[in-house]
Amino acid sequence: MTSYENMGFLFPYIRFFNASPQGGTLDFYVGNSLVAAGIKFGSFTDYIKTSTLPTNIKVTTAGIKTEVVCSATLVQKTGQVHTVCVTGLPVKRELLMVEEPTL
Repeated sequence: MTSYENMGFLFPYIRFFNASPQGGTLDFYVGNSLVAAGIKFGSFTDYIKTSTLPTNIKVTTAGIKTEVVCSATLVQKTGQVHTVCVTGLPVKRELLMVEEPTL
């Protein structure tokens, strides 16, 4: 796999994508901080700067912080960019981490 650490990015970045067609509108959290609210099916967020420490990601039903639909931990290196996709049907949604090329 190609290393993008020297492409000029000083931080890792992520964005979120709601790819769950029947999953409704979703909220995205990094740690305990809400970073994107009310993301509808087929929508992306802007890119968000993260750190190289393990990043805890949580997805909830929009407006209901306690209704977690899926979660994961992502570890990135400086310069990496990921799209974090919520996939699947409402009864079983998952997070798919897609590393993006930065060339």
